[in-house]
Amino acid sequence: MKLEAQFYENFDSFLQLNGSLQKEFFLLVAEQTSFCLEALHNATAKITGAFFPEIIFNNRLHKKGLIALEITSNIQLFLIKDMNNLDFSHIPLKQTPTVLTIVDGICNQNEYFLNQLFQYSGLQTNIFGAGAGSLDAKNEKVFFTNEGLLKCCAVLLTLDNRMDLGVKHGWQYLEGPFVVTSCESNTLKELDFKNAYDVYKEIVYKDSGVTLDETNFLEVSKNYPLGVVKYQGEQLVRDPIGVENGVMTLAGQMTQNTVVNILKGDKQTLLNATKEASFDALKNECEFILMFDCLTRKNFLEEKFEEELDIIFSQKKSLNVMGAISIGEVANDGKDYIKFFNKTCVIGGICF
Repeated sequence: MKLEAQFYENFDSFLQLNGSLQKEFFLLVAEQTSFCLEALHNATAKITGAFFPEIIFNNRLHKKGLIALEITSNIQLFLIKDMNNLDFSHIPLKQTPTVLTIVDGICNQNEYFLNQLFQYSGLQTNIFGAGAGSLDAKNEKVFFTNEGLLKCCAVLLTLDNRMDLGVKHGWQYLEGPFVVTSCESNTLKELDFKNAYDVYKEIVYKDSGVTLDETNFLEVSKNYPLGVVKYQGEQLVRDPIGVENGVMTLAGQMTQNTVVNILKGDKQTLLNATKEASFDALKNECEFILMFDCLTRKNFLEEKFEEELDIIFSQKKSLNVMGAISIGEVANDGKDYIKFFNKTCVIGGICF
């Protein structure tokens, strides 16, 4: 059965057509879209949604608007409100080919949640998704239902359809390796027993000539992510998103004794990685493309990001392409642990 997805310019147009229906929807909403919680209270349709920095529909990027995915007979939606007390027993994870997973991109419980999700999932289940929300600490909008706003929770959509995954980032080695000798959750304190921020700042200055400080950190650090060294495959990217009192904050957790490199970007190598991910995801006869791309990766590509969308859309021009600019990306391939990525392009080709 095909997926039913539609783009709307605002909430009013969506609710005018769908609000009084006896249907269920999952919405991907661009964070600049005007949002009226009272209108959702009054809707008959059951609505769950997540906010993202921007959304993608076909080959266009939207700062405002929403994508409505209708929950039909081949899709089930589960809202996980309590990340401290996880119970997956009522969700048919082991029998499901594909699970679309949306988490709060800056919630410290994501790694625990994804580890538990992996334990309950089937060996051949493909898990794919992204982190919702915003890097703006003042923005409280992450998830919503008809009842109100939520954060630090997760949405799972189980699909009866098979999905092929493509996961690539294209970031290149600059300097390392370093051992993480002090960290806590998503904060990085020491590399090789030295202040991590001092080490990072020195390497950035040596490469770029830019002196890093708290005022320009996010603008400069988008060019220099950390790469967690793995035994096989690409390094797992961790995105530095802030610094306070000499302690770096990452978009994703870091563990003690992890080996990391400092990476550097080149726009063409990132676009080449997108081509590889597209090939992996669309190698079979798929009819629907889902994609999530990290906010800081999109900011690094700047005007070249439109070229990335064209690369994906041109693979199968007749297909629907939908997704979002995200705060972290989620993927596995049915054979490996679920990973929470940063600065990575993840593409799913859904087959019917």
